[in-house]
Amino acid sequence: MLTKLVDLTHLWVIKEVQYLAESEEYRGNLILRDLSYKQQLIEYVLSNLNHRYMMIELTAIPKEAGNLFPQCPLDERVVIRQLLLMGMSKIVRSRL
Repeated sequence: MLTKLVDLTHLWVIKEVQYLAESEEYRGNLILRDLSYKQQLIEYVLSNLNHRYMMIELTAIPKEAGNLFPQCPLDERVVIRQLLLMGMSKIVRSRL
């Protein structure tokens, strides 16, 4: 049986970055469009969070795995959003 350790926090941060990038308010934001800036932002957020992990069996992953992983709890999502906004400000300040 093959298993894999999945970093749920990383998945949740990526999902939140995608959500912000597609939102009306942040759609044109250079940090969310540029891959280098986006990676810096993700690294900043991940370095400031405790990570949650989940062990999965690779043979048990369905083709439509969208519901395989648990949703991010609301309180953690708020913290992730705050860190994303702080990270965006930090990146902008470092470029001035």
